[in-house]
Amino acid sequence: MSEVRYGNTALPECCKRLGEQMEDPYGKGFREIACIYREAGQVSFAGVFVQVMGQCLAGLPLKKEERDIFLEAFRQGGFQDKEMQLKCFEQSRDRLLTCIRSEEKTLPGKCRMALSLGGMSGLIMIIVLL
Repeated sequence: MSEVRYGNTALPECCKRLGEQMEDPYGKGFREIACIYREAGQVSFAGVFVQVMGQCLAGLPLKKEERDIFLEAFRQGGFQDKEMQLKCFEQSRDRLLTCIRSEEKTLPGKCRMALSLGGMSGLIMIIVLL
């Protein structure tokens, strides 16, 4: 968002810069987006982004809803101007933050359950071995 807002950078150039700064799998995905868009010519940036980043995110432990939220800003099609791009990015960011907060609320319960199951399985192993 800062590249678009303060640098007035086009999205393909943003992807190129992000690809150079980030570690894989994201860095590789962003570099690939910039390369495909540069070489293909008349293709839709949004289409290239959704395809490549969708493949990049497929191997990560994310829910489908989270992947869809991230890609939704680009699925909406062409961007009118810089302000429209920023609004779409901000909406996606806010929705992802809501998902994160929701997961953080359920995390303590999941941790307690994991500890309880681990303790019970240890007791069962002791009984079986005796």
